[in-house]
Amino acid sequence: MNSVPFRMPSIYGDLGECNGILTHEDDFIEFEYQAKDSILGIVKSRVKEKKIRLEDLVEIKFQSGWFSRKIIIRAARMRTFSDIPGNEQGVLQLTIAKKDKETAKRLVDDIELRIAEMALNRLDEKDR
Repeated sequence: MNSVPFRMPSIYGDLGECNGILTHEDDFIEFEYQAKDSILGIVKSRVKEKKIRLEDLVEIKFQSGWFSRKIIIRAARMRTFSDIPGNEQGVLQLTIAKKDKETAKRLVDDIELRIAEMALNRLDEKDR
């Protein structure tokens, strides 16, 4: 099981932020997250969890620039991420801390590899 902490610094029209952990295990990714107000940081939601099947994803990629690192996840349907704050048209952008850059890259690589394996298995089953 691989995991990486993330932030979504601008949710609810810039009035909130979200902190969490993205985990990959087998054919799923799981978000564990908590939203809080970005003004005082004292109003927090309870910790929530959302498990997503890898087959519901269209794309996952890691982007790294001079000052930012992000995991971008695009779902096949908007409802896949409907209860996760920061969801915009089925796309989540998770900000990654500099110290977690290598862990995030490995996590995304592992997820991409598993998605490719699942696609090959589906093709093999069709050929039978």
